[in-house]
Amino acid sequence: MSDQRDPKRARVAAAEGEHLPAGITETDEELQKHWFVGSIDQGTTSTRFLIFNGLGDPVAMHQIEFENHYPHSGWHEHDPLELLSSVEECISAALAKFTALGHPASAIRGVGITNQRETTVLWDARTGEPLHNAIVWPDTRTAPLVRDLRARPGADALQP
Repeated sequence: MSDQRDPKRARVAAAEGEHLPAGITETDEELQKHWFVGSIDQGTTSTRFLIFNGLGDPVAMHQIEFENHYPHSGWHEHDPLELLSSVEECISAALAKFTALGHPASAIRGVGITNQRETTVLWDARTGEPLHNAIVWPDTRTAPLVRDLRARPGADALQP
């Protein structure tokens, strides 16, 4: 492979002027073998964990769909414990696929997280258990309250 990389492609390596670990150069081959990042993608309908090489190419992935709950019209909820277990299961399964390819888990240099916008969960500080299902971002149960708050004097100062 060429030592020249497309600068538009993602890469995980030391910035110019920084030092790479001993024995690792910035060739495409080395970036594909030694530099990896994980990504937790916790979305509205599924969770997945992906592992990318230093060139931004996916090398392992696992995805799990989970149940959406609609207890009333306009309400949208998730079971927080199901969300948490889906993240744990996806990481475990993708990591097993990654190591089966011959890569050590220690080659993963970091993990990024994406999530469901404004989905909200309240947890009990004493027990660590959720107090209620997660209220998912498209839930409309608070629309009347939001309208009332927006109508108050000075509310425009809180908006960009």
